[in-house]
Amino acid sequence: MPIPNFFSADKIGHIGMYLILELLLFIPLSNKPKQLWIFTILALLYSVFTELVQHFFINNRYGELGDLLANGIGLFLGYLILRKKIKT
Repeated sequence: MPIPNFFSADKIGHIGMYLILELLLFIPLSNKPKQLWIFTILALLYSVFTELVQHFFINNRYGELGDLLANGIGLFLGYLILRKKIKT
């Protein structure tokens, strides 16, 4: 299995979209920082779900492990940004 190129426009797009998703999901609960990890896990499960749907249920589309990893990287970066913001 080849290693995904995380500097391609596709993977950077996945990272950016999931980073923004993480940031936007936390807005309603900004006064409850202990629930940040719950939103991160839910967003990761959403990512897994969308990749599986693409792979098994949509013609001419397929889920990629590289996309899933890029989504996870975006979520992790968003998590780090929010944790730092919450502590300050």
